[in-house]
Amino acid sequence: MMSSTPSEPCPSKTTLIIIGAGVAGITLAHTILKSAPSSNKREYSIVILEANSYIGGRIRSMNFQGYTVECGANWISGLERTYDNPVYKLAKDVDLQGHRSKRDDADSLYAVDDGGNDVTQEYLAAVETFNTSYERAVELVAQRKLTPQSDVDVKSILAECGWDTRAPNTTAAEKAAEYNTLEVWVSDGLGNLSAAHDLKENANDVDLGQEEIFVEDPRGFNCILSVMVRDIEAAGGRILLNTAVETIQYSPGDVKVTATDTSETGRTQTSVYKADAVVSTVSLGVLQSDAIEFIPPLPSWKKEALNQIQQFNFSKVYVRFDTQFWSDDTGRDQIVFI
Repeated sequence: MMSSTPSEPCPSKTTLIIIGAGVAGITLAHTILKSAPSSNKREYSIVILEANSYIGGRIRSMNFQGYTVECGANWISGLERTYDNPVYKLAKDVDLQGHRSKRDDADSLYAVDDGGNDVTQEYLAAVETFNTSYERAVELVAQRKLTPQSDVDVKSILAECGWDTRAPNTTAAEKAAEYNTLEVWVSDGLGNLSAAHDLKENANDVDLGQEEIFVEDPRGFNCILSVMVRDIEAAGGRILLNTAVETIQYSPGDVKVTATDTSETGRTQTSVYKADAVVSTVSLGVLQSDAIEFIPPLPSWKKEALNQIQQFNFSKVYVRFDTQFWSDDTGRDQIVFI
């Protein structure tokens, strides 16, 4: 997806500046321009400022050993059921390639230990034991009617129900089962999670359904934004990459954004963008790092709220093996290393 370069002149004042060209920023710009009357679309001048060299935010792909792999988001969770999944609709619009994922299907799993031994049955037995304890924990939390004052962590409740990976005799299969069955879904260690919230019935189900698609498309996952990007630019909107925002000076009806622009040759310059309004769609991590200075500063209550939120660190590692050590059984698309 192509976009404007920072070196091109920017209107003296635009209607709206959007910070961040991830899904939120692109969707916002597209929604505003789409809702504008046809005769007035170009009166809604929108500039999107993006620090990275690509569009998509945490949706980003790379080439690995001749294959396109995803560095960030990889699944579309929840297909068409009760509600329409907007991401799935975008995927269908560009015929995004992938396959139905079966992460909860025992027949799709192959577990191997550090010696290369097949330990699939040991792992599946651990998963079954965990699920039994989890169901008991959900019932126990419902009986106790936990409140914020009486709340405890999920790991403690599971221990009461017969599952405790803090015990010294915990096996590697049990630790893997706990991680893959629950921690990876809630994106945090169970000792940090609220039993009152995360042990409710269906608390961690996907509202749009449990079906998933694992994206495998040579164009990359972020191609789902290509249609919206095309529409934005056709309506006069501009997306400036390699443009890192440093300060946002704001008052009612008047905004001034200062950013460092980096050209394709690596040359940097400071630019000032003016608008009637600004919307920030940057990530929580950027806000917590104070990389962007707000003038006047954000209210203390808002900064306190931002700093109370934690994000789970999730790393993806791609490895190419010289020889194949896993089974070729049809339908097995997930290897669990224990």
